[in-house]
Amino acid sequence: MEYMTPEELAVERQQVELVFGLTGGELETDPWYGWYRDGKLLYWYEQAPEWSVDSAYDLPRGIERDDASNVRTVVVDCLFGAPPAPSGWRIVETYLNSGETECWCHPGPSYPRHDDGTYGPTVRAADPDCPLCDGDGIVYLGDGWCELVCVREQPELGTRSHGTLRTSDLLSAFAGILLDCGGSGTTTDAAARRIIDTDGATLERYASLFPGSSCDLLGEFDEQLTSLAPLYCYWGHIEGDGADFGFWVDHEQIRDDIAQGYLDTESGPNEWIDINDHGNATLYIGAREVWSVV
Repeated sequence: MEYMTPEELAVERQQVELVFGLTGGELETDPWYGWYRDGKLLYWYEQAPEWSVDSAYDLPRGIERDDASNVRTVVVDCLFGAPPAPSGWRIVETYLNSGETECWCHPGPSYPRHDDGTYGPTVRAADPDCPLCDGDGIVYLGDGWCELVCVREQPELGTRSHGTLRTSDLLSAFAGILLDCGGSGTTTDAAARRIIDTDGATLERYASLFPGSSCDLLGEFDEQLTSLAPLYCYWGHIEGDGADFGFWVDHEQIRDDIAQGYLDTESGPNEWIDINDHGNATLYIGAREVWSVV
């Protein structure tokens, strides 16, 4: 990507806000890392565009377009093709934009009263020094700019880390799992990236010298992974093996919700579960399968 000065980036950000109608502070301040391999995208916001239609997407887990944790929209130049989504995310819809709009320094015609008593349009000139439109009244980003609606992929069930309880090992494992699952959207993601970029020996020294902060960071990773667990599942170690971490079906919650009538065992529009004679279970939301275990 061509290097841009902070001033040029500030101008481009305002142009993006104008062209895509995001002048209400929708764009996030921090970049979204993970795109273009180790790169980042500067322009994105939570949820799908307000004018979009829910039914246009193949949304996992029955999430809606306004689910801020699991739906994001990026604004990016796709002239040479859309970039691949980062790990843990999937692009479900692409909206092409004209890439241009009228600048706010050029508010269009007014209708003043003339000397003869009549009214007529008078076009006000654009600001010749405006950095957004270069004085021609039209903000032009370029051809190919799009909004890409992305949804978080559901984490795979089963073991993700096994055979160790060393703090340094768990830090590295949990950080990688969190990023593989699409990140948390918080500052914890930046810490996870730093852990991934740290060699094992250095990480072990850090855990040994600063056990308190190491455990606190591990707790943050654990908390964020818990929030990413699929419906009727949990993140943690499996019963009977304290060193086997992953996403597991919460059988106790399922039994309780069935008993209390919160979870149906027959098909319907909401959450329901099909459990056969062999104990195999499949969870659905309406007609959509959420997960299946044997």
